[in-house]
Amino acid sequence: LAGWTLLQGTPLASDLTQGVDWKNLFLSVFVTQRGVLFALPAGLLLVEATRRHFAQSLRFSNNVMMTLGLIWGFLPLFHVHAFVVVSLMMAGLAISQGAGLRSLKTLLVSQMAVVAYVPAVFFVLRSSDGLKKASLVRLDPWWTSDFANAGSFLLINFGPWLVLPIALLAAMLVSKRQSSALKKRRLLELALYSGLFLFFFNVMLAPWSWDNIKLLIFPYLGFARLAWVTLDPILPRFTRIAVACVLFLSGFLAVEMSIAPPMQRGLMIYSSPVLGSTEGALKEVPIAAVFAGAPTHDHPLTYFGRLRAVGYEGHLWSHGIDYKSQMQLLDSLMRGQGDAGETAHRLGVTHIIWGSSESAFYQTEPTWPGTFKNVSRVAGVSIYEVPR
Repeated sequence: LAGWTLLQGTPLASDLTQGVDWKNLFLSVFVTQRGVLFALPAGLLLVEATRRHFAQSLRFSNNVMMTLGLIWGFLPLFHVHAFVVVSLMMAGLAISQGAGLRSLKTLLVSQMAVVAYVPAVFFVLRSSDGLKKASLVRLDPWWTSDFANAGSFLLINFGPWLVLPIALLAAMLVSKRQSSALKKRRLLELALYSGLFLFFFNVMLAPWSWDNIKLLIFPYLGFARLAWVTLDPILPRFTRIAVACVLFLSGFLAVEMSIAPPMQRGLMIYSSPVLGSTEGALKEVPIAAVFAGAPTHDHPLTYFGRLRAVGYEGHLWSHGIDYKSQMQLLDSLMRGQGDAGETAHRLGVTHIIWGSSESAFYQTEPTWPGTFKNVSRVAGVSIYEVPR
């Protein structure tokens, strides 16, 4: 309902999606998440190919099946979560669109699956650090909300989309233009998308609950496809356009606001003065130096291609790197706990940087001015050299 606040007089230039977790998916997932750039179109291709194949509306040659198998097998290299939900959707569609469990068996022994098994297993093990991350799968009811606020959360975040599954169910049941077999397949498909959406609305696969939006997007788009094919023969063209405008109004407005002039709608990634100060401070530091610094995604050291002992937690986790012990050592070092020299050596650090990123992240002051030599000649950015 975010976009509909315009009817209450909210200025169009304001951020209508502030505080809304189910944001415009194009802006929040497809554009910003690197792995999804491949995973979303590849996943939808696999889902649609499976649906058509088992509904017998399209049969594939051996070459096509091998190609689809390669896409399926390499999907976890780009995005493991997409691989999980897409595989579940493919299995569900094989059962619902085909001959039940016999079709699932057919899928699992198909040429597509045989080609996919080896790369899929390898990349899942690689990305999950040998399945050690399976312990991160946890129950978190109501996604980023809770039971007490569930009603308002659902209404604000999903608005008219809450009515869509019910409307589709009613349209399928009363429609006389569909054969009984087609009606059954579509009802099962609706049940599949509803089940997966509810499941991943309560079971998280990452430390950060919001990341489940990358799973929820697939059954959500399944609802959109079902709406198209179900309502197309029932509603006149003008009515379908009106339904689309109601469903996508908030998304349209979010995209419109995103293309406003940068000074109005820009997102700062780096500050030129901070980059300038950091560049000056790094002049006398060897290029092979390894730094301890705030583990932020936009640290100035990243801009200059400098090495950090511990980087951004989200990137480390998504690459299957076991970083917990290193992150604890970094936190102890930066907060001045314990023997700074020993901790720095255990981290493999040659230099410690303290600038605006560190001050903001740790909310404290450095404790090493009397311990390590500051080799920076720039005010505001200190770089302490750790003796070997």
